[in-house]
Amino acid sequence: MKKKKDLGEQAIKAGMGLALAAKEELEDKVKEFHKKGYFDEKEVKRTLADLQKRYDIEGKKLGEAINVEIKKIMKQQPIATKKEVAVLQKRIAVLEKKLGKKKKIKKKKKIKKNKKKRK
Repeated sequence: MKKKKDLGEQAIKAGMGLALAAKEELEDKVKEFHKKGYFDEKEVKRTLADLQKRYDIEGKKLGEAINVEIKKIMKQQPIATKKEVAVLQKRIAVLEKKLGKKKKIKKKKKIKKNKKKRK
């Protein structure tokens, strides 16, 4: 399990690193084209804004795809989610309250029995 997790993390980091490097390289190229006179200032701003928008959209898609894969892996492993743990904690609290009331009742009965024995 740990190996799969480490491999997955490495793949995610590598993918994000490549995407960031590609974005930075494209930004540099756009700026270079501006210096050479191929783009005016408006085109540079528009192109960089479009590039950022695409980068954000693709980053969101990647994040969603990663979440789907993580959920698939989690379903295959015997690991409880936060939600499942919270539900179980509530159930335990209810049971503890019920048991606590019964224990108090039992203790009172034992005390009465002990008083009878002493007399």
